[in-house]
Amino acid sequence: MLIRHQLFVKIVATAIVTLLSVYVAISTLLAQQRSVDNETLLVNALRTVAQLSSLAHEFALHPAERITEQWRLQQQQLSRLLKRLQQSLPEEHLAIVNLAQRVEHVDSIFSRWQASAQYAFNKSENQTLMLLLQDDLVVESQAMIQLSFDIHKNSIDIIRHHSNTSTFQMLGMLATLVLIIIVLSVSSWHSMIVPLGLILAGTKQLQIGNLAHLIPVHSEDELGEISHALNAMSKQLHYNQHLLESIVDNTSAIIYVKDKNGGYITINHAYEALLNTNRKTIAGKTDHDLFTKQIADVLRANDLQAMQTGKAIAIEETAQHADGVLHHYISIKFPIYDVKSRLLGSAGISTDISERIHIEQQLASKTAELLQSNEALQRFAYVASHDLQEPLRAIYGFAELLQRKYHDKLDAQAMHYIDYITSGATRLQAMIQALLHYSRLETQHIESVAVDLNQAYGWAVDNLQRQIRDTHACIGCVQLPVVKASLQEMGQLFQNLIGNAIKYAKPNLAPKIDISSEYHQGDWHIKVSDNGEGIAEEYWDQIFEIFKRLHGHSHSEGNGIGLAICKKIVEKHGGKLWLSSIPGEGSTFHVLLHAA
Repeated sequence: MLIRHQLFVKIVATAIVTLLSVYVAISTLLAQQRSVDNETLLVNALRTVAQLSSLAHEFALHPAERITEQWRLQQQQLSRLLKRLQQSLPEEHLAIVNLAQRVEHVDSIFSRWQASAQYAFNKSENQTLMLLLQDDLVVESQAMIQLSFDIHKNSIDIIRHHSNTSTFQMLGMLATLVLIIIVLSVSSWHSMIVPLGLILAGTKQLQIGNLAHLIPVHSEDELGEISHALNAMSKQLHYNQHLLESIVDNTSAIIYVKDKNGGYITINHAYEALLNTNRKTIAGKTDHDLFTKQIADVLRANDLQAMQTGKAIAIEETAQHADGVLHHYISIKFPIYDVKSRLLGSAGISTDISERIHIEQQLASKTAELLQSNEALQRFAYVASHDLQEPLRAIYGFAELLQRKYHDKLDAQAMHYIDYITSGATRLQAMIQALLHYSRLETQHIESVAVDLNQAYGWAVDNLQRQIRDTHACIGCVQLPVVKASLQEMGQLFQNLIGNAIKYAKPNLAPKIDISSEYHQGDWHIKVSDNGEGIAEEYWDQIFEIFKRLHGHSHSEGNGIGLAICKKIVEKHGGKLWLSSIPGEGSTFHVLLHAA
């Protein structure tokens, strides 16, 4: 039953018993008052009877009209008293009726005696009758007095019995009320006070952080609901605390909380392992107790900075491990406050970056070595290329001179050898020039601006007019976009891709090249498709390697560096270049460049 229902029932029961007790008390008081009134009536009646008897004796000694009048008044008063007593004391009804008859009889004797007394003053012969009436009056008066005393005694006993009965009834009702109050109090104690005590004790356990404590109240009332809600909250808090502790204690970063004076409040398992200690031992200690003064001063200054600025700060710190090794950390430090926004101290999360710094140092060293090596290689390639071109020019010049001056003295075989010499020198010179171009791409800085690819495409087509005319190539190009790039490099890119498609066209089939573009998430996707022989998938990556050729010189001209230059140009612009192809049907080169 709900507490409000229990309280309602208890209040109603208490009210009913209280009303009954008040009713009984009032009834008892009224009964006692009636007892007092009846006792007063009896006393007055007894007094009146005594007065009548006294008047009778007085009249016998000194007959007088005054006594007669007093007799009549007392007799009338006694009659009224007896009538009231008959109503108030039904238990003595017959005795009171008898007394009333006795009073009427005495009154009759008194009247006759009075008449005889008046008559005896005139006539002496009635003296004997008067004496007889006087004796009867005395006897009857005594009997009337005795009867009055008996009625008084019996009535007093009855009145006192009724009074005691009423008193006992009132005391019984009061005892019942007290008993009910005690029962209700005990019931309230068990149904409300005890559960409230258990709930209060449970909240104190929660207050001191004992989240595993459960309140043992399982009633189906509001206190049970409160207990269930508190237990559910305790379980949720315990789960959240366990989850938070699991996260904090299982992370590789070190986590710590300090007070305003720099004293440690708590640390996680990673910090315990770092210092070879535990959180109970370290509680209250400062960085100056754990590290050298130089390190501790820096750590304390960083804590103060976070507390003074009121914001989180990220800073690199160093700390010495228990093994004496100095480690580097990237620390996030921030102030902590209570619910009233009062500063409590600072907290921090530090991640060991010693290995990363070591790797970065190694990478920097390797990078410096590679840069030096690359610069040396580039200088070598540039010098070698220039130096190689001079003897090539001499070879080409002397071969041409032999062919011009001695063509009539040399046979056909010799002239054929001279053609081989000039052709090889020409190819080698082209390779050297391409190598120079490739090396410049490695070293020179490309300034990216807004470039209209239609202009770059037009420049490439103009440079390829002879090849286009000789092969009857058909090139279709839709409107191209504007990208962030270098105009000269984009022209070189289109010239190499279109020239490559013309060179590797199918025999006896005019090359057909389609150039299109589409926008995709901030980039332009350029496609250069042809109807050539196509390339097997296992060679899609190899064709972009320098000096990598899939066909011999007898199949087509080229030096094996054109697509490598294309890939380098695209990558220097932050883009991508790749191939998709179906052997026998053609190839598509895909270029992804940033939109301007």
